[in-house]
Amino acid sequence: MEFSEITKKLCTAYNFTPQDIALCYALAAGAHPVDTFKITHKISDHCTAEHTAKLFNDWKLQHPGAAVLINRIKLNRSPRPTKEELKTVEDQTQQDKEGTKERNEELKTRAGIIDALINNVQKVSGRDAVSGLQTLAKLQGLDKPEEKEGDDKRVFYLPYVSNCRNCRLMQLFRAMPGGDPVK
Repeated sequence: MEFSEITKKLCTAYNFTPQDIALCYALAAGAHPVDTFKITHKISDHCTAEHTAKLFNDWKLQHPGAAVLINRIKLNRSPRPTKEELKTVEDQTQQDKEGTKERNEELKTRAGIIDALINNVQKVSGRDAVSGLQTLAKLQGLDKPEEKEGDDKRVFYLPYVSNCRNCRLMQLFRAMPGGDPVK
């Protein structure tokens, strides 16, 4: 498929594909974002609307320069970015990479995993929320019932095995009701 020189220059300047450029032009014109993304990026018709919306949101996060291009198109300016805009996009990309590294390091600790689970459980609902809460309870040790200190009662039985029938202890035992098993 052949693309215009402007599209090729924009692809180089923003590090986009031609489909990304077409999506930006459509969004600047006011098209529905998820439907346009589905068409320009050839997403299967079997894909749900929620999944397509997630793919579009992921695309937006991976392409921070898209907002700049869309605004330039809306303002009828040259879509070619200035050096300052390119530097801003590069800085944003670098910050995203550093943030990803920090998040990966956090997920290597128990506290980091628990924090991530708490944040994610608050964002979801239904079955995903229940699953997240169960995992969180297991990590925090809250999935086991609490044991109270007073609940641990033990009864010991010590059988009387003495052959002595005349000692003081045996006399006391025989005097008790039901205390003389052998008569």
